[in-house]
Amino acid sequence: MATEFHLRPVVVIAIGLIVVIFILGSIIYGGATPLIKSIADLFPSNQTETNIAEVSDNIPFYNEFIKNYKECKLSPSVDCFCSLTNPTVPENYIIQVKNNPSSKTTSILLHSNARLNKCNAISPTKELKDIQTIQTDITDDLLYFKNYVFYPTIAQEQTKEVEVPSSSGILAGVYRRAYLKEEPSKIQQAQLGKLKKEEFTQADNLFLYNLNLCSSKDVSGNDEISFTKGIIYKFSNEETTLISGFTGLKRCATIKDALPADEQFIKLISTINECKQGPCAFSIISAEGIESVIPKDYEIIIEGQKLTLQYKEEKVKTAEIKKEMCLFSDFREITLENSKPLTKLIFNNYIGAEFYAFDNKICVLPYTPEIKKQKDLLLEKLKTRSLIPT
Repeated sequence: MATEFHLRPVVVIAIGLIVVIFILGSIIYGGATPLIKSIADLFPSNQTETNIAEVSDNIPFYNEFIKNYKECKLSPSVDCFCSLTNPTVPENYIIQVKNNPSSKTTSILLHSNARLNKCNAISPTKELKDIQTIQTDITDDLLYFKNYVFYPTIAQEQTKEVEVPSSSGILAGVYRRAYLKEEPSKIQQAQLGKLKKEEFTQADNLFLYNLNLCSSKDVSGNDEISFTKGIIYKFSNEETTLISGFTGLKRCATIKDALPADEQFIKLISTINECKQGPCAFSIISAEGIESVIPKDYEIIIEGQKLTLQYKEEKVKTAEIKKEMCLFSDFREITLENSKPLTKLIFNNYIGAEFYAFDNKICVLPYTPEIKKQKDLLLEKLKTRSLIPT
């Protein structure tokens, strides 16, 4: 009897453990009876359903990143930085900035429902089919990333001379820095430091996720950096890098209406290079009293086989025209034999233009208001002319 008395608590405890294990197993693996389900409700699982994140052209943080990048590229300044107004990426999203050296194009991709694995592979947060991607290309751009171990910072508390060791290669020589709460004056801007391109390496892919930026290409020092103070830095009009912080660097000058001017420039170069026969039209002023689509202080110019966008006579960007250019001066004579060589044409002087493609040339017929009236009158006469002579 004594032995039975001692064994009874052990049996009760064992049965209790079996019941607890059974309940927990039912909760975890889902094979639960109504009673067990009600118990399971008291101990909810930590696993939550991942919502599908959509991508579109209207994603604010992605659009802002693209806008910042394009505006920086259009700035006439070099050896300077542009701020990123929102350098962070929400959960489930990744911005991939891809360098394409052969085409001198930077592709900026947005992936949703994705996570980053060791900065060289994207995997789905749930299923591969859930990953969605959109892409924007930035032309005439080569992308770089830091390739050094130590990144010195310069105090900004007051105006003073700072000696920067030449071995750092980050800021050149001695300069004077006045920061405080105001923007540096023009003289102070000229005395600010600049980054040395030789301290950087051409990037393969840079990934921006949450608060971090990392390089898929192995570099000296960290492949990953905090990007809470992320900026775009321009070595030249065709070479950029993404870094964090702007201590001691010059800010790029911003120009008004840069994006609308660039939009018209891209539209025009596409019209020229994609014209197969003609007429391929480009409208500058659609009606009397309507402002030009080319914003004020900008000019779009053809010289030889180059199309150039200028802001206050300073070059902003250029593009190559695929064929040799020629010029028409009369809308009634648009054969190649009636064309003339084209040396220079400023589109701002006209209300529009038509392009006619030939085997090895493409000719432009620019329109003034007077030429357009003459053509409209001729077309009106042709419409009303009787087909049978009287």
